Amino acid sequence: MSENKGLIRAWITVACAWLLGFAMCAPMLCIPPIVHIITARLFENNAAVGLLFAVPVTMLIALAIPSGSVAGRPGTKKAAGIGAAVMAAGSLFRGIFRSFNKLMIFTLIHRIGFSMVYPNLPKLVGLWFPREKVGPATGVYSTGITTAGAVALVITLPLVSRHRSVQSFVFIG
Repeated sequence: MSENKGLIRAWITVACAWLLGFAMCAPMLCIPPIVHIITARLFENNAAVGLLFAVPVTMLIALAIPSGSVAGRPGTKKAAGIGAAVMAAGSLFRGIFRSFNKLMIFTLIHRIGFSMVYPNLPKLVGLWFPREKVGPATGVYSTGITTAGAVALVITLPLVSRHRSVQSFVFIG
């Protein structure tokens, strides 16, 4: 019975990792479909919006290794939790403020959290699953990342275009 409880908790952890993967990528990939809205509302050019999309990827490149290394101190679970909180704060505030500089700052904060979560997801799976089940569990949570991209790219523009209340308040997802 105890082994079943452990396996149930492990799969709950994978479900949470799936949600984190979704939350990591959806905010970044909702930008391309609404570039024209961002440029019109914030009076920026396409190069600036391209920077909004490229700089966060650079943040991941720069911070993933240090974030994975630092996770040893507080522990993988806490590091991923802190990263998730930072990511959530960045996502929330980037949709509220209406200047390009603030949008960039909060996008970078989101990506700092992303950089804390991303290298720790495989570690979380390794902590909860026996070696022979790590592969399938990793495959499950990884689909959250790709699903986020597909969903964000497909629904962002129709959602923003159809709902004027969304268009006037949250124009960046």
